[in-house]
Amino acid sequence: NEVGCPYALRKRQVSGPHGDRSRRPLILARLRRMRQSAVRDVATSAADPVADVAVVGGGLVGLAVSFAAAERGLAVVLLDVDRPGAASRAGAGLLVPHFSAEGMRDGVSRFMAAARDEYPGYVRRIEERSGLPVPLHQSGAIEVARSTAECAALHNAAPTGAEHLTAAGVAELEPALAPTAGGVLYPGDGAVDNARLVDALASIVKHHPRVHIVRETAVEIA
Repeated sequence: NEVGCPYALRKRQVSGPHGDRSRRPLILARLRRMRQSAVRDVATSAADPVADVAVVGGGLVGLAVSFAAAERGLAVVLLDVDRPGAASRAGAGLLVPHFSAEGMRDGVSRFMAAARDEYPGYVRRIEERSGLPVPLHQSGAIEVARSTAECAALHNAAPTGAEHLTAAGVAELEPALAPTAGGVLYPGDGAVDNARLVDALASIVKHHPRVHIVRETAVEIA
């Protein structure tokens, strides 16, 4: 479902309490190269919708959004070009919602923790749909402190279920991290193989009947 051509998204006619007068605004994306090749299975007349959703960028988030939208019955156009060194493959795939470096607390932190807890089921679904393995590790993560004051701050901010570690406790779990001033063990945290997850999502999206991939760069969104 890959195409390479000028691509515009118009307002889509939708049914509603006021009939044809109800319309959903959509993104207009102008592409850098205006090739005139035909688009398979896509309406091109001014009266017909081209897509319900436009996603700019085929990284981890863009692929996940495209897949989710298509699964909900929406027609999706994904604009993406390969970019060496893109963050989705270069990241560490950490699932660490409570790390102090994330700077997230209260409601945002709870949301991130809930998302982390959904990962096993999400990964299983992606593996089943793609036929590709996506390694997921949830053996816990340690956040270490470099000073006594930093250790006290980590312990005070640690969520329920986290384990306070002394310097000896950190060294026992991970000798290579010594010397430290202590730290916190978050037993539910871990990491996903983000490169494998990108590969699996890309495979699903590429073959999804409701997703069209445009190998062009979007230069304007209005």
